Amino acid sequence: MTRVNRPGSLSFNRVKFSYVNRQRSSDTVEKTVAVERALGAQNQTAFSSENHLIAYDNYYRKFDKLEKDFAGFLADRESLRRQAKKEKEEGRTRQESHLYKKIRSLITKYNQAVEALLYIDKNYQTDNSKELLVILSNYEDHLKFLGIRTRELYLEIDGKHFWKAFTDSENPYEELFLPLNRLIMALYIKFRNIMIHRENLYNDFSEDYKGHIINLSS
Repeated sequence: MTRVNRPGSLSFNRVKFSYVNRQRSSDTVEKTVAVERALGAQNQTAFSSENHLIAYDNYYRKFDKLEKDFAGFLADRESLRRQAKKEKEEGRTRQESHLYKKIRSLITKYNQAVEALLYIDKNYQTDNSKELLVILSNYEDHLKFLGIRTRELYLEIDGKHFWKAFTDSENPYEELFLPLNRLIMALYIKFRNIMIHRENLYNDFSEDYKGHIINLSS
């Protein structure tokens, strides 16, 4: 094995002196580089305006609230299954149903997030709403079955229709809430990945889905 010796202080000082001496001395004369003309003042269009950032900040705040309701449906399917079975067996009314209240809350917060997103599309030439329309159209039949209507991108629920579908169903979780969970997951992924649009550039945004690894196949 080759032995590596550390340089002593004398060797180090000699190397250092040699380097400094080379930097101070000049063996050749180089031509002076001409000074370039200063550029005039220019607008920096690559950066977002204050109103632009405020619009996205408003959207992200709306989505943060919606995300909590999304998580309530997606995080624990077994709890949702038990709650649906319990409410049906107890013969609860729509006014007494915790599940119905959760759906109403989710729709309200969804509509608020959509309103913020449509403002961005209108004012900053983005088309995020198109993908949401595709997602909703894929689940249109099931939404009608639940008594949920689409108005452009907004959702409205007919409480009586929804509760009749719930009480008439032999297995409310499988027939109502499992398909609804699939829709919520698709919407969640889309909302989660809305990115700040800036001169055809996008901010870095991680598709980590905040730990929600959910099997929707069963």
